[in-house]
Amino acid sequence: MRKLRACFVVGSFFVLTNCGSDQGSQFGAVRQEFVPLLDYQSFDQANKDGGFSALENFDDYMNGYNQKNSTAVSTLVFSGGWNSCNPDAKRTDVYRRAVKLLESRASIGLFYNVVATCYKVNPDKIYVYSSKTSGKVASSGRNELYRELKAITRNSASQSISLVGHSYGGWLAMKAAINLSSQVTVDGLATLDPISQEDCSIKKAISSPYRLFVAIYKGCVRAPDDINYGLIALQVKWWDQFYQSNSRLLHSSNISEAHSNHHLDYSYNRVLKPFTAHMEADSDDRAWNVFSDKL
Repeated sequence: MRKLRACFVVGSFFVLTNCGSDQGSQFGAVRQEFVPLLDYQSFDQANKDGGFSALENFDDYMNGYNQKNSTAVSTLVFSGGWNSCNPDAKRTDVYRRAVKLLESRASIGLFYNVVATCYKVNPDKIYVYSSKTSGKVASSGRNELYRELKAITRNSASQSISLVGHSYGGWLAMKAAINLSSQVTVDGLATLDPISQEDCSIKKAISSPYRLFVAIYKGCVRAPDDINYGLIALQVKWWDQFYQSNSRLLHSSNISEAHSNHHLDYSYNRVLKPFTAHMEADSDDRAWNVFSDKL
């Protein structure tokens, strides 16, 4: 069985992952000299623009990254949460952290295939960016995402996958881990305060006060329970679950089947700031350092 290592970074319930284009994505057989990647537009500046600004900036960054890189050592996938296609710099750092991780590894000569995903306001669509596929942002469903990841590993010298995701992105990473592991070996999974897109549905919740109450009671204040945890634990080499309980109306929880659970404690007032801690989990140093160490 082929071994995959893809990295999913999934963003906040209120922020989903960024995507970019594949233009200039060439993985040569000869390692090129590493050039610092700081000569491209800053991620902060791109977030000030509208539309798919963060995705476009991530795409611009990846163009430069891919032009400088050599054979990828593995595949990294970054996935954000709800509305992360249009992130506010004050609400999410998923892509900033992704770039920071890539730059850190590039500085020691390690480069990766990259896949990123994000949601707009309508969570029924997933927007996917792949450094190995031409075009900018492509709208697709989960099945198309799975096929893209399988194709990348099938056509690349890199055959390993690790997944990391936040909020809806964490849920998406879990779904991908189960789907991919039937055909490939998934190295690892990092879930950052994951929330079920199905049990904590924004569209259903805003339709009536009753449905809002049901959504919060059933799916918005616990880890997704519409996924086979035991199957994930058996099929991945490592799984780190990060969760917080400071966001009163939106948080994940401990998953006993995960190989490691990490409770992220924040000092935010649960009443005055009912969502802040959840959104903070996507860029927590404690989570990203563990994820980086496991790669």
